[in-house]
Amino acid sequence: VTRPEGDTVEALNAYLAEIAQSIDEETRYDITLAPGRYEGTIVLPKDFGVSGGMFGEVNLIGSSSRTVLESVDLNGGVLFLQGVDFVSGGQESALYNGFAHAQRCSFTGYEIALDATASTIAASFCVFAGNGTAFRLKLEQGFMSSSSSSWAYNTFIDNGTAMQFISFNDIVTPYFFRIRESNFIDNDTDFDLQCPATLYF
Repeated sequence: VTRPEGDTVEALNAYLAEIAQSIDEETRYDITLAPGRYEGTIVLPKDFGVSGGMFGEVNLIGSSSRTVLESVDLNGGVLFLQGVDFVSGGQESALYNGFAHAQRCSFTGYEIALDATASTIAASFCVFAGNGTAFRLKLEQGFMSSSSSSWAYNTFIDNGTAMQFISFNDIVTPYFFRIRESNFIDNDTDFDLQCPATLYF
């Protein structure tokens, strides 16, 4: 599915709500977003994509002419994103409240770019620049799809804190949280570990 020119957050939210009525684990949507900026917060339908396992049923793909998003409320759901630039429009976080895997995306200007509270959020081949905290892990509950988190080939540059770990839980342990082949450049703090844990690099 390719979204039309001039697409908006409101129209995209309505479309996601529509397909949520019929989507199941046998169905996967690859949605290519329109070029330009989607102003506001995309809100996934409640628990959207959970039945589809680790990668869910929806893949949002940025336009080859550049798609800019401001934030996505995962709403307990699962989402895979590819080739999207996140730039804050005043929102605290780019991705929060569920499980997501971002690939080849960028994140700029957030207080906490990826806020992993409801579940893990993973990133690969992404750039985090000029955020207060690029990634925060504070797991307060278990969640399917969150037993592993692949963090590879990312770049963290000019952030206050690159990666902050407040708590793990019985499902998501440090063993499953691997950080590899990444660059940390001119951040005030690269790793802020606030709980007993051994991280694997």
